[in-house]
Amino acid sequence: MSDRVCRFEEGALADAASRAGAAPAVMRADDPAALAHWADRMGATQIATAYVTRGPLRDWLEQAAPVMDARGIALREWQRDWDAAIWPHATAGYFKVKKAIPRILERAGVA
Repeated sequence: MSDRVCRFEEGALADAASRAGAAPAVMRADDPAALAHWADRMGATQIATAYVTRGPLRDWLEQAAPVMDARGIALREWQRDWDAAIWPHATAGYFKVKKAIPRILERAGVA
């Protein structure tokens, strides 16, 4: 990743930690065992993350899951009902989603 992307990410994570009243912990994302060790030291029994469909982060989560399980730390993904309703339509750009919006809203009881 570029330096600009890394700086943005570091700033966003520091801001999120500050808003949560926590001190940020700088870690490398290429070592699931380091995250498991940190979580264990903090007394965490679960790590929650946003739902990830695919890509490098999905690969990393799949690699991390058995490491977390071995430490007794549950790795959980959270997906809003709204996201679950829309994701199946987001296969090739926005227009398929746009076309499905009336049906999605109707099923949700909004339209």
